[in-house]
Amino acid sequence: MSSDHLFPSQGSTSLRATVHAWAQLVAPLSCAGCGAPDVSPCPICCVTLLRSVPRVVHHPLHVPVIAATAYAGPARRLVLMHKDRGRTSLATPLGAALGAAVRKAVVAVDGSVPAVQLVPVPSRRMNLVRRGRSTVAELAQAACRELDNGSTVESVLRVCQPLRDQVGLTADQRRRNLAGAFVASRPAHEAARGKMPVVVVDDIVTSGATSAEAVRALEASGYWVVGVAAVCGPRQR
Repeated sequence: MSSDHLFPSQGSTSLRATVHAWAQLVAPLSCAGCGAPDVSPCPICCVTLLRSVPRVVHHPLHVPVIAATAYAGPARRLVLMHKDRGRTSLATPLGAALGAAVRKAVVAVDGSVPAVQLVPVPSRRMNLVRRGRSTVAELAQAACRELDNGSTVESVLRVCQPLRDQVGLTADQRRRNLAGAFVASRPAHEAARGKMPVVVVDDIVTSGATSAEAVRALEASGYWVVGVAAVCGPRQR
């Protein structure tokens, strides 16, 4: 017997409204970016995020590092709520912003936006266990849907040595902490070497130490890395 028979459309609407009202009493929904009630994320935060112009983040890498927006305000809160508060629905708007950063990172390859391999930076095992998912891989998948050009997500990087938590470390300490920390689980396919561009993706780029280590590990395994893209980067000075 179908649910439509059990709950006619008018009744279903009423039931959904009742359930929503009770849910709001138990755990009120609010925008992760600005706190607006009954919606997450709100249209204003989405528009603000998607209208940001991706910009180059200056780092001593030999490939461009592009951030969709600055790590501040609603964008910062959206990223943190997605990463540490389980707001998985935020992957869609954040991934769309990441897709815009990917476009800018790869357009220099041949003047167009070719299909690329998006490689998420790996997380420490304890973070994967705590969150129950790879948040950066979620953003990469959403970015692929936004690009809609045959791009794929290749989660080939893994952490191969113990790492300290990066929070509170200086740029030099981060570089030392991450030196040799990543390895590719498989080498680039021979037929794809020099032909299939790769973009390293992350939610936040700050010192660039994580990005640099990811690029190093991929290139050591034969991948053609053309850029790094992130949702958020440092504030402009």
